Formats: sequence, structure tokens, C-alpha cells
Amino acid sequence: MTRPLVCVVSLVFIVKERMKDILGIDHETAHTTAVIVDDNASFADNTSHPIPARSPLLGGAEHDPCDLDHTVKEAVAPLIDQYDISAIGLDHQGQSFIV
Repeated sequence: MTRPLVCVVSLVFIVKERMKDILGIDHETAHTTAVIVDDNASFADNTSHPIPARSPLLGGAEHDPCDLDHTVKEAVAPLIDQYDISAIGLDHQGQSFIV
């Protein structure tokens, strides 16, 4: 989880004067995590929601795109009304995409 958080913190430093809170969303193999970075570049809050996975091949994992959508909503819901969000960053598993 370190890589996406570092990217979000870098964004805060670039536009710190104009931003309030930034919402970072990270899809990992086992769960979706949402973090809030405040205008002081500090981590203010985070939530996480598990992603159901299937393993049709040994050592592999597949996710249903609808599950990914659902986990984002579940991870973000507790944060969205509590913070003044002015930007959103999304990090997804680098070797996959949804068309």
C-alpha cells in the first residue's frame, strides 16, 4: 500500500495551497482501501473493504468488475460526507484493467 499513498502525498505538496482533502483509492488483490490526506499532507482517515476473488489457476486471482465497483463504494461511503474532498486519486493493480 505504500506506493499509492506516496503518490497521493506528492500531489498534496504540488497543489497544497488550493486543496482541502484528497481521497485516495487503492485496489489491491484482497481489498479496496480509501484514504484521506488533509491539507497538511497528513493521513486523516482510512477505510477498507474486502474484494471477493476467484482463483481459477494456481497462483492467479480474478475479480468481477462489479465487485470492484461495489468495494469502492463501500470503502468511500464512510469518508465522503465527513471531509471536504477536492481531488480523487485512483490506484489499481498495474497488470490489469477494466474495459
